[in-house]
Amino acid sequence: VVLVTAWQINLIRAAVQGDYGQILGRLRGVREGKGGDDEEMTSSILESSDILHQVSRLLSQIDRALEQERKFNALHENFNTKLNDLVETRTAELHAAYKQLEAASAAKSQFLASMSHEFRTPLNAIIGFSQFLEMQCPNLNNTYAHDIHQSGQALLAIIDQILVLTEMDRDTVHVNVDTIDLDEILPAAIGAIQGLADRMGVTVECADCDTLPPVMADRQHLTKIVDILLSNAVKYNLAGGRVKVSVSPLPNGRLRLTVEDTGMGFTETRPGQALEPFERLGQFASTVGGAGVGLTIANNFAKSMNAELSYASIPGQGSVFHLDLPVAVKRVAA
Repeated sequence: VVLVTAWQINLIRAAVQGDYGQILGRLRGVREGKGGDDEEMTSSILESSDILHQVSRLLSQIDRALEQERKFNALHENFNTKLNDLVETRTAELHAAYKQLEAASAAKSQFLASMSHEFRTPLNAIIGFSQFLEMQCPNLNNTYAHDIHQSGQALLAIIDQILVLTEMDRDTVHVNVDTIDLDEILPAAIGAIQGLADRMGVTVECADCDTLPPVMADRQHLTKIVDILLSNAVKYNLAGGRVKVSVSPLPNGRLRLTVEDTGMGFTETRPGQALEPFERLGQFASTVGGAGVGLTIANNFAKSMNAELSYASIPGQGSVFHLDLPVAVKRVAA
């Protein structure tokens, strides 16, 4: 058992408190016979008092380091406070800007939808009157009436596409996925585009279009996608060109619908550019009509019914578009 005297306790307390003057004073008192019996050990400690001074300097450095640390922590806390305030301010500004952009986008969509509806009413009247002239007035030059009718139909198709695009922006497009027979969709779509193909001297062919397995899709959306792909393949083709429609199974259990043409092809400056809205890939000055939203609509319709649209194109050789559709599960009779 080690007995600690009162002066030793006071000495330890002074060391802990950092009162080195008190330490030396107490040690001198011991040396003079006032603090204890071990004067020889005390005298040895006093002779090594430089060690205490070194320790004192070291502890002073530690105190300064701790003070610097406290100052650094204060600066760090102040910096964090200012940074948090700045982040909150910028977040509020970005949120307000986003709300403004959202409101502007909604206003744009509403404007386009309203104007499209306003255009449709007089346009339908023009189309109807041109049809009346073609049928009821054979003595007139029906070529003019026919041109009016065709131009009206083309403009109406563009307006319909813009309406669909605004519905996509407002997320109001309804999807009804069901079992669809491709051997009904494809022949009807090819028949609808045949008149344009004949006028342009383009041949449209489909191998085995009468014996195709059913797929899972939205009928209206699938019909629109096929119409867009066939229309583009014919419009952007060359005189005497060819459009080939084919269907093939994929290893992942899907069915691939392919529309391939021998037209002018196109070049992209970035991946997926052809699917961006109002993007015509340098064809704005061409004689081919359109607003550049058909492929955007086709791509969005494909995604909405768990299908995938992909493509490849070589300038001067043509383009090929693939639509990968999930195959309908065959129902087993009970």
